Amino acid sequence: MHALDGKLYFRGNNGSQYELYVYDPDAGTTTKVASADKSGSGDSTYPTDMHALDGKLYFNGYDGSEFELYVYFPDDLTV
Repeated sequence: MHALDGKLYFRGNNGSQYELYVYDPDAGTTTKVASADKSGSGDSTYPTDMHALDGKLYFNGYDGSEFELYVYFPDDLTV
């Protein structure tokens, strides 16, 4: 888990995949952010080792074949 801009980011499971989720305490909502699965295979991203820097969330994730560095941009909701 990691906090960024008043929100809490964490690895969550929807019953079949581990993906990046965000909890917004102001809105009282928990949502999955855009999937970071670059392979398009539908594999889990398995986000781990999250760190915030300069308004972005960096984490280790799985691309369908290997683990690599990902960057989540909260301003435009993209990975």
